[in-house]
Amino acid sequence: FDAASSTTANAGSVTWPHTVAGANRVLLVGVSIRNGAGQTVSSVTYAGQPLTPVVSLSNGTSVRAELWQRVGPATGANNVVVTLSASARFVAGAVSFTGVDQTNPIDAFNSNSGSSNAPAVNVTTVTDYAWVVDTLANRVNATAAAGAGQTQRWNNATGGGTNNVRDAGSTEGQKFPP
Repeated sequence: FDAASSTTANAGSVTWPHTVAGANRVLLVGVSIRNGAGQTVSSVTYAGQPLTPVVSLSNGTSVRAELWQRVGPATGANNVVVTLSASARFVAGAVSFTGVDQTNPIDAFNSNSGSSNAPAVNVTTVTDYAWVVDTLANRVNATAAAGAGQTQRWNNATGGGTNNVRDAGSTEGQKFPP
């Protein structure tokens, strides 16, 4: 693990600083949108360089979560810029790692949609020392807490009530070597 940062917005885009250090880096950005009109992420950049989408999931017209990645992002303090297809309430968080396989940084992924008070998704990794990164989108006035063994990296909401969105992100992993 290198660093984490996050922000909230009620706009078409948002910019915030994130600092990346180390060698063999990867940057992941999770975005949770209150997407009553079907908004999606149009682009994510870091230090002016584009990220690529990893996975997205929409719960009807309620909320949408997306995860984006950049292999080998620039080091130092740079801006993350998230741009949506249209203005909406949204939360975004970034997490960076060092010592990552630069050819295949994503070992496995999974997603799920539902209305549980204790959401969970199983991910089976293939590679030793893999980390799990999650992002959660919730439209109701709810809380979110990282599960056992996870480290919460961000937990923000655009406000209370059903017209807003909460995004929480966490990581779980093992340092190399153990």
